[in-house]
Amino acid sequence: MRDLICLPFAGGGTAFFHPWTNLPSPGLRIRPVCPPGREGRIKEAPFTRMGPLLDWLDEQLVPVLLRPHVLFGHSMGGMISYAWCLRRLQQNLPLPHVLVVSACIPPPVQRSVLMHTLDKPTLLARLRGYDPANLAFDIYPELWDLMEPVLRADFAVVETFEPAETPRLPIPVIALSGRDDPLIPAAAMAQWASRGSGFRHHFFDGGHFFPRNAPAKVLNTIASSILDLTGSVAAR
Repeated sequence: MRDLICLPFAGGGTAFFHPWTNLPSPGLRIRPVCPPGREGRIKEAPFTRMGPLLDWLDEQLVPVLLRPHVLFGHSMGGMISYAWCLRRLQQNLPLPHVLVVSACIPPPVQRSVLMHTLDKPTLLARLRGYDPANLAFDIYPELWDLMEPVLRADFAVVETFEPAETPRLPIPVIALSGRDDPLIPAAAMAQWASRGSGFRHHFFDGGHFFPRNAPAKVLNTIASSILDLTGSVAAR
């Protein structure tokens, strides 16, 4: 049995992965991570830079790292997952068996806009375009007041992350794409092919948050790809 450590998108938390926890998944135990600033950690200040966030993640994952594990990240979570693997590699520490990245382009990323610096109206407009669920910020202004600092902090983590080196990881990488993702085109996701020792790229119907549409299909695809790349879903 492998633990599937799950890191969320900007502003997201463990709720994004709750559907997976109720699904049968041979060989995978779902382990969602809740970063500071949301859900049960709402009173904790969110991180604004990658380094301190990775330090925190090291502490949170100590019990899990003693067992075989796979790392999954969606959008911001994918960048954090990759950054964590890079640092583990540089420190000569054990890596996850597989890295799974979803709706996330590997660095370096050319950005025409820095989300964490936008004024409120512009940021809200962009968020509405990314996910219709963000219309809730217009209906419930108090929700925006609660989430704005978290969103800006999360965007800052990703947008200020500029690794000096991006060596090939000695582990396989699985990339997941939404066919209608307005943010991350499939061709950009294909760049992950050069970042690991093996590569699989899978496509799903939907936009940037496609895992919501078919959680069972996404999870089963991850499990089958792990089997394909390592010879076993469960730990060897």
